[in-house]
Amino acid sequence: MNDMNELLNSLPDYDVLSESDNSVGKPQKRRQKPRRIAERDRADYNDGFGVYIEKREYTRNFFSVFFFPLAILWLEIALRFGSNGDFGFNSLLYTFMFTVVAGCALSFLCTLGGQRFNRVLSDILTLILTLWFVFQLLFKACEGCFFTFSRMPYFKPDDFVAALSEKWIVIAAMFVPFLFNLIFGRRLLPFRRIRIPAKITLLLIAVLFWFSTATMISLSKHNPYVNTSYNLFNLEFKENESADRFGLLTMQTLDVKNVICK
Repeated sequence: MNDMNELLNSLPDYDVLSESDNSVGKPQKRRQKPRRIAERDRADYNDGFGVYIEKREYTRNFFSVFFFPLAILWLEIALRFGSNGDFGFNSLLYTFMFTVVAGCALSFLCTLGGQRFNRVLSDILTLILTLWFVFQLLFKACEGCFFTFSRMPYFKPDDFVAALSEKWIVIAAMFVPFLFNLIFGRRLLPFRRIRIPAKITLLLIAVLFWFSTATMISLSKHNPYVNTSYNLFNLEFKENESADRFGLLTMQTLDVKNVICK
């Protein structure tokens, strides 16, 4: 009798299912409780932006912050290829630094709302940027200069058809950031809401890059007979030279400044 009791105690525990279950009479092992994350492991799951998510979600949110700087830089380089722009060291350096400023500002806008709102806003902003760069590429191919609000040059929309057939490869390359965000953005670029310290950090990065670039331009040599960086940024506005030296978005900023200050 004692041997029988010891044998029964050594058997694993089973739960008997109710009669409503199709597997009546079949033993089922008890489910184990889900493993809890230890307190010492919580730091590995904290994304640094105050959002408690998994490590891979942190990586995706990290990529979301730097999506716009990379996307704008891609568009600027594609525009230079299509318009035979300047690829000198100073031009690329100024373009990169101003691109970080604009990209951080757009990333800041895409972290103000909920995740769904931020995702839709990122798609809209990327599409607007892409269409504007495509328009400027075609305008430069037709008129020989970029479109500006301060001069409003006359152009014929019919000429865009010929330019489109000539620049279609560059135009297709310009849509890469938008298509990437549209197709893979939901999985790779969540654009989650971040806390105030992270937002302040983004703004500080933008301000730091802006003042650093402005200081570099101010320290450049001033020559009234040469298109130096100082002349193009502070004195005389030239759309083609400014776009080649500082990038298209910075040229448009100088263009708007020229319209307001007139």
